[in-house]
Amino acid sequence: MNILFDTNVQLDVLLKRQPNYAAAVAVARASIRGQITGYIAAFSLTTIFYFGQRQYRTKFDNMQAAEYALDDVKSCLAQFRICPVSRQTLDAAVKMPGRDFEDNLQIACALAEGLDAIVTSNIKDFRGAGITLYTPTQLVKRLK
Repeated sequence: MNILFDTNVQLDVLLKRQPNYAAAVAVARASIRGQITGYIAAFSLTTIFYFGQRQYRTKFDNMQAAEYALDDVKSCLAQFRICPVSRQTLDAAVKMPGRDFEDNLQIACALAEGLDAIVTSNIKDFRGAGITLYTPTQLVKRLK
């Protein structure tokens, strides 16, 4: 099963955000084990870097924070396949009815790559996406 990981699921893992942390880690581990094939959208990496760096700055100086955030990006690059963002993908996202462009772009990336589903912590924002949706908890149950 080929699954796009919404940015918020990766942030739940990297930043240990509750209450979704345990389920998000379980889904990420399923990808690492090859039980599913995990994808992330290319543009998610900048968001992961930004929020990681912001979080690390609470404990480290700016240089160290940037290094740790870049390590998070490298981890994603090693663990996931990357969905590219093309002009066609952007055009498709702009035409979607949802009001959140970032979510629309996640959907457009998943559809362009022919993926089976999206795993997201905010499933309500993706309703009517034309693709199967799972929360991390739902996907964990599905994989058992």
